[in-house]
Formats: sequence, C-alpha cells, structure tokens
Amino acid sequence: MSKERAKGTRGENGHLKLLRIPFPEAERSGSNHYTPWGPADFINTGTFAIEAKNWSDPYKAIRRGWPQATSNAKKVDLEPILLVTMPHKRASEGLFVVREEMGIRLLARYVEGVD
Repeated sequence: MSKERAKGTRGENGHLKLLRIPFPEAERSGSNHYTPWGPADFINTGTFAIEAKNWSDPYKAIRRGWPQATSNAKKVDLEPILLVTMPHKRASEGLFVVREEMGIRLLARYVEGVD
C-alpha cells in the first residue's frame, strides 16, 4: 500500500469512528467507491454522500474534494458532505463541509425548539 493510500485509510478510519455516533451501521466503502448506496467513501450514512480527504493542504482538499463530493452525491440524489482531516491532527479536529442551506438546517435542528 502506498504511503498516500495508507494516510487516507487512517483518516477515513478516524472519521468512521465519529460517523458511527449518528450512523451506527456506517462503514467505509473501501476500494469499490460505487456501491449500492452511491459513489462515496462511506456507506449506510442516511441521506448523505460523505467524501473524506486527508491532504497536507486542507484548502486544496476542499477545492478538489467539494466538486467531487457534490458530483458523487448528485448521481444518487443525496446531500454531499466533505470531511477534511487537518495536517497532524485527529479526524475529530477536522473540517465538516456542507452546503450553506444544509448547514443552517443542521443548526436549526441542533438549537432547541427550532425547525
């Protein structure tokens, strides 16, 4: 396994631990990124197509990863999420990128009494 692939696997495994909080059945899709749930890095994640990037430049990861996440999600009519691991940090300290509208809806659900 290449050094880059091993780094990506470590990042995905870190994200998977966190993803299992809302999605207990979540799994990495592995090398077969086109699964019955769609082309994404994780499966069993509800209405979300989740892509993960673990690059040394997080801004480049967003610039390259977000178009991939949105394109993949559109193919299967799911909402895109991009998880970006920050250099030399744990997955839990990374970035969670969503469309602004989805971010507002997630905040509204989090804030008590707001729909």
